[in-house]
Amino acid sequence: MRVVWQVSLFASCCLTLTAGDSRRQPYSLAVSPHFELLAPCRKDDCTAIVRLLESALLLFEENFGSRGFVRKTVVFIPDSPKFFDQLDKMQHVEGFFTSLPSRDYIVLRSMKIWQRALLHEFAHLWMYPRASGWPSWFVEGMAVYYEQFRVEKGMVFAGLAQLGRLELLRRRRWLPTRTVLATAHPSEIKGVDNVNVFYSQAWAIVHMLRLSPEYSGKLASFEVALTAGVSSEEALREIYGISSEKLEEDVRRWVRRRSWPVERLSAGSRKEFRVSLSPAPTATVDLLTSTLVAIRKPEAEREGVYLQLASKYYEGCRTELALGDLAFNLRLVSHAARHYQKAVECGTPPEMLGRGIELASLNTGRTPTDGSIPVERDLSKSRLALEVTLARFFTNDFEGVVRNTEDLSGLSPDDVFRATRLRAIALARLKRFDEAFAVAAKLGGLASDEFERMSAALTVDDVKQAKDAADREQLPPEEAYLRRLQRLEGVLTRVDCVGNTARLWIETGQRQLLKFYVSDPADVVTGFGDAKPLELRCGPQRLPVLVGYEAEGQADSETAGRLRYLRLRDP
Repeated sequence: MRVVWQVSLFASCCLTLTAGDSRRQPYSLAVSPHFELLAPCRKDDCTAIVRLLESALLLFEENFGSRGFVRKTVVFIPDSPKFFDQLDKMQHVEGFFTSLPSRDYIVLRSMKIWQRALLHEFAHLWMYPRASGWPSWFVEGMAVYYEQFRVEKGMVFAGLAQLGRLELLRRRRWLPTRTVLATAHPSEIKGVDNVNVFYSQAWAIVHMLRLSPEYSGKLASFEVALTAGVSSEEALREIYGISSEKLEEDVRRWVRRRSWPVERLSAGSRKEFRVSLSPAPTATVDLLTSTLVAIRKPEAEREGVYLQLASKYYEGCRTELALGDLAFNLRLVSHAARHYQKAVECGTPPEMLGRGIELASLNTGRTPTDGSIPVERDLSKSRLALEVTLARFFTNDFEGVVRNTEDLSGLSPDDVFRATRLRAIALARLKRFDEAFAVAAKLGGLASDEFERMSAALTVDDVKQAKDAADREQLPPEEAYLRRLQRLEGVLTRVDCVGNTARLWIETGQRQLLKFYVSDPADVVTGFGDAKPLELRCGPQRLPVLVGYEAEGQADSETAGRLRYLRLRDP
């Protein structure tokens, strides 16, 4: 059986793969101006993969400006999907992107459906490190958005309708939008089906923000707010003036559209480049695979792993960078420093390597402080320490954030503000609320402009919300949820059904009749734990109920609010 994959950035190019062949193909090394591919592929297949990446880079630079790719990006596709299982990645993912001091890496699970996975991870590469402070839903939504392109009459179209994701959103229950916005990483979502819903919801939100006339005009400001560390819900309120519930309502309408808008990009002019292809040296394969799995090695084994590979494959200048990255992932920072210093002596530009170390510190939360590694001239040790603190924050190492922000001497006023804000939020996450409120109160005096004053006020709100959430944790989940809503006990007397929308008539104890609207049945929580969806018939009835609602009345439907919770009571 032969499987043909259409390479969408080249309308006239197809890649043919042979399915069902269990023999392992030897690794090939394909090199282009910006990428190195290490994969078990034949000449035409390797060339097509590298050319797709170079074309994607040209397309993004043509439409979004130069990202400044000064480092090679290594693309690795193992000869067996089983290798991927050693990397502690989620089972459903087809690839990932990571950055190490000397190079960036894109790793795919296998040659199967490589094109979409490759473009997804390329989008991560393009957005990094600017997106290091973005919430997970925004980063993943953007990456899914750019998974597919269509070429037509000299134009490139992005944001294509992904029918599988649309169908999933139309037939499955959505995750609460607040959950999506607050998720630090997709691995927090339990169950493969729910993870797929998370990616699909994130994609739908990003698609609407980019292409909806009501939202697209303020997307740049929204990105700036997220980059500055403003939470998703805060940014929605400040930039768009909406709540997460309103966002969900608009996104649900967006995915029900009959016509699907797309983004038109300029194809630009093609650049000629050469792709060299050769058999991959054993040392290259072993050092790369060992570097990728190094991060999972127990601490007691790290030194031995490094010494064994260094003694086996050291070839002077040719292997300094590879051994440096291996040592860096093994957390052997002094060994890494020596290799990087020698790499500079061998001709590696120190600015490039310094930038790589700065970026890698965001991932590892560690950086050498002995001055042995060259860094960019304008990157002070205190500023680099702040970036490491930021990395600790995004890996939920809040104790580390508090330790790193005890002494803020040497920082600029702007960085003092950033570090103080991180400290306040970290203290709140650690439930040290009195300290958190005291630190947050100082931010107003440190603010130097309107944006920082707004951030200071929002930080106080963040601490308050964290304390409220901690207080709710002491309550049963159902009660904690209801405390966020208006509560009402009464009798359900009628249900008016119109498609997915409904209007419920509820009679209170004082014989007052109130009406509530439901925009989608999946919006209504019917219980917690093992509770099953509640089915109500349309028309007149009499059922004792407990409801929770948001007071968002609709004048045209004579409703008093939006129903969010409904449970039948004993008669």
